[in-house]
Amino acid sequence: MGDTSGDTSHPPPAAEEGASAGVSKGASKGISKGISLPPAAGRPDRRSGGAAPEGSKNPAPEGPKDPAPEGAKNPAPEGAKNPAPERTRSDEGRRRRGRADGGRPDRQEPGRREPDRRKSERRNPDRESAGRERADRERADREKAGREKADRENADRENADREKTDRERSDRQQSDRQQSDRGKPGREKPDRESAGSRNAGREEPEASGDPRARSTRSGRPSGPGRRRGGARRPDSSRAPAGERPPREPKARESNREPRSGESKSGEPKGKRAAGEVVAGVRVVADEPGLRQLAAEIRAAGAFALDTEFIPEHRLVPELGLIQVATDSLEAVVDPLAVPALTPLFELIADPGVRKVVHSGRHDFEIFHALGGVAPRNVFDTQVAAAVIGHQRKLQIALRTLVAGFVGREISKQEQMSDWLARPLAPRQIEYAISDVRYLLPLERKLRERARALGRLGWLEEEMAPLSREDSYGPPEPEDAYRALDGAGFTPEQRGALRALTAWRERRARHTNRPRVKILKDGVVRDLARRGPRNHDQLLAPYRSGDGRRPPKGDPRTAAQTRGVLEKHGAEVLRVLRQGAAQPVVFTGSGKVERRAAPESLALLLETWLKLRAAEHGVAPDLLATQEELRAVAAAWPQEAKGVRTLTGFRRRLLGEDLLLILSGKAVIQVGAPDAEGDRPPIRLARLGVLGRLSLRFP
Repeated sequence: MGDTSGDTSHPPPAAEEGASAGVSKGASKGISKGISLPPAAGRPDRRSGGAAPEGSKNPAPEGPKDPAPEGAKNPAPEGAKNPAPERTRSDEGRRRRGRADGGRPDRQEPGRREPDRRKSERRNPDRESAGRERADRERADREKAGREKADRENADRENADREKTDRERSDRQQSDRQQSDRGKPGREKPDRESAGSRNAGREEPEASGDPRARSTRSGRPSGPGRRRGGARRPDSSRAPAGERPPREPKARESNREPRSGESKSGEPKGKRAAGEVVAGVRVVADEPGLRQLAAEIRAAGAFALDTEFIPEHRLVPELGLIQVATDSLEAVVDPLAVPALTPLFELIADPGVRKVVHSGRHDFEIFHALGGVAPRNVFDTQVAAAVIGHQRKLQIALRTLVAGFVGREISKQEQMSDWLARPLAPRQIEYAISDVRYLLPLERKLRERARALGRLGWLEEEMAPLSREDSYGPPEPEDAYRALDGAGFTPEQRGALRALTAWRERRARHTNRPRVKILKDGVVRDLARRGPRNHDQLLAPYRSGDGRRPPKGDPRTAAQTRGVLEKHGAEVLRVLRQGAAQPVVFTGSGKVERRAAPESLALLLETWLKLRAAEHGVAPDLLATQEELRAVAAAWPQEAKGVRTLTGFRRRLLGEDLLLILSGKAVIQVGAPDAEGDRPPIRLARLGVLGRLSLRFP
């Protein structure tokens, strides 16, 4: 390019704008990159003194013209679409380097870009991982948005149902008030003629502007005192136009009896009236109603029982509703309205009345805590389903059993309802009663199946623990330490453990808070082992910045423990000192401590357990758990005590075989396949005689 440093003349701003307007977008990009593009055909470069074309708004100014630089290329021929850009200094440098290296000046050597390509390939995994992370984040955001949308839809649906219920209640109240007003003395409905004579001189509401007279019984504006057919409706209660009718006192607003769920003023109360029937279900909300219900149930001889309770943040769950059903009645008992549940407790303890429940242990634990009663004559449908081997599971949902044996569907839409809020909605009562509606028919189906399999004896053995007193209720505070005890404690540490555990148990019962909300099990063991002597030693592991990790490494546990110990630190230290002064020797009772059984031996016993469970079509845990198998193996050559595998029908099915295997009197052998090509039978060989037990599998 020519040197223009000596040129002192500059074009005016208008000329510069015209010149810039004549440069295309592609030329602008080229200039920004240091590449100078020649002017397009038909537009001479004004920097080189070319004249503007005719009709140009900004003609080129007169003045000295820049001479063409030496070595400048000729402009592109006319009609060229993409003229070649001029080479810059960087292009010339690359050309010179190419000549010096002996290569071609106009083409870069292929080997020069290979390192960059390999570097780019090394960065590809990072970009791929970043892309995967971005895709995971987007998917998580979509899922979160979907959950939020579903929550909003559920909330909107609940609000709509609540508003509909409120509107229906308001309509019923208004209808009752209108009926009571029409029945009051002194407010009789006048005849048509007298009403017409009284209303003859009344002005139209349109002229008076009174909007109160523009409503009919249907709620639609159809003119004052007119029926749908157009005839005037007599109304002696209307005030003249422009006057407000006097309001009667609230005491005279209605002479009707309050509806169920309402006070005398018509407002909803916090509980439903006694004896009310909602969706065909009797609502018991007083003691006389409960006594009458108990008498009807005792006459029936059997009833289904279930509860709804709130267990969160409580040692003993708070009872919210009790559901009962017989073949002829369905009822719910409101425990918040009936504080004395003595008639129900008598039914639970009566051995002449059969109680049918589904996974009812938690329900009976609540009744035991409230009334100190243990149930008698109990049939649990979940236990019965495990005995007959339904789906080879121990815990089967009621919904699954009802659908499979009764052919009915149970809704679970109100499973997370607040059962302590009052009044209960009809949909809540319908959901609650569905948990007991089909229990009696389900019991009959399960008994028939157990009778067909010859397992009625199994049912009696499995239901027996549900009727024992020792199956319910917490242990004595002084015996609560046995659940945390172990052979690793010294007698002094075990004494401190017993004292601290008893203190936690009493405090949990007094405040009705879960034990872990006071002190977690790991914290109790840690304090008993350390035996702190002052406040600083007591709080040392739970303070931040001391360099020691709290037990379990849970920051929330450390914060909770720190708060309890800061508040009750002096009392905890006193309890630990008193407990350490009374050492306790390890006895092994409570939480059983046994020597470890060889893993291979436990696996051998587990193999035979699964074979026997498959033969009878039941869940393996029904016959023995992993802990029970290890207990049997660890106690050999003596029989393990307190293990259910060695009692009842379990001993006949499995326990005796396990003892034979441990004694070496029997081995598990695989026989030869039969002529039909079936799988080889697996046998338990005893004293060299094959075939004492034979199992075949499809």
